[in-house]
Parts: sequence; structure tokens; C-alpha cells
Amino acid sequence: MHTHRTWILVVLLVSVLSAPGCLWTPELSKVRNQLEDGLPGSDYRKQVELSLGPGLLTLARAITSVVRDEEFRRVRSCLRDVSRVQVAVYENHGDPVGDEPVQLPGRLRELVDDGWEMVARVNDGGDHVWLLCRADDDTIRDMLVVVMNDRDLVLVKARGRLNRAVERMLDENGIQDWKHRHAS
Repeated sequence: MHTHRTWILVVLLVSVLSAPGCLWTPELSKVRNQLEDGLPGSDYRKQVELSLGPGLLTLARAITSVVRDEEFRRVRSCLRDVSRVQVAVYENHGDPVGDEPVQLPGRLRELVDDGWEMVARVNDGGDHVWLLCRADDDTIRDMLVVVMNDRDLVLVKARGRLNRAVERMLDENGIQDWKHRHAS
């Protein structure tokens, strides 16, 4: 039994060390810095910054496949089409963001100028959300989600075949007018 656990730990360690991924996401840090610059008094401190490549995502899919839970099943179905994901979570130690619309950070404007589409922009009761996507033909290849409120700033950038993941996210939030233009 002890040998079995040792082999599992060795396999996990080799998987993690051989998988492309890192603990720093410079592009997401740049978005955070630009948001802070546009919000005097804000102070977003890093909680988590990580990048997961194909190896770690395969491991995550394998782990979610053995857990019998509806939420894990949904996560696994989203991971199926993702080839890379970057996640950054920051905690606000500064002034509250408030309910007023927040100016679009320069990096997000640059992405729109480079062909990304602003799929959703929401200012609702202190929650500020931007969803940007880039598509090749009818396939959404890249997605960037920015969620900010008085407490947190969460940034997620994903790459892959993301039509199903984006459609699910939009459906869950009642946004349906974009979906028909990028059918899977």
C-alpha cells in the first residue's frame, strides 16, 4: 500500500515538473496594473497567479474524471476543449470600486484593436465584468474574462476550442445575442 502511494506521488511530481506552466502571468499582471492606474486608491494584491499548460490540464481532467460530483462533471466538460489557461486572483486592500462604470483598461482596448471581440461588458451593483473573445472562422480560440468588485479582481485567459465553454458561460448569465454568430 505504501509503495502504491509513493508511485502516485512520483507520477504526479513528474507530471507537474514536465508540464509547461508557471506561477507568473505577465499579461494578466499588466491588465491588473492598468486597472489600478485607472482607479485611484485601489490596491490589488496577488493571491494567485498561475498558468496551466496541456500537461497540467490533462492531469486536472483525469482528477475530475474520478470524482463523482455534478460540479466536477461540468468543470471536466469545460476542460475538454481548453489547451492553456492563465488565472490571476487579486484581493483589493484599497478603496472600494463602487457602482460607477469602470474605464476599459488599455490592454483590453489593445486586444479589441487586434481583432478580439467585446462579447459582454457588465456593470451591476458593484460587479464589473468584461468578456473578450477571439475567433478563427467559427471557432473561438481565445477568451479573456475580467471580474472586478470591491473585494477582488479575477482574471482568466483561456486558449483552445472554446465555443462550448463560452456558450455555457453566456447562457448561465443570460447573455444570448452573441452565441448565434459563433455556433459550434
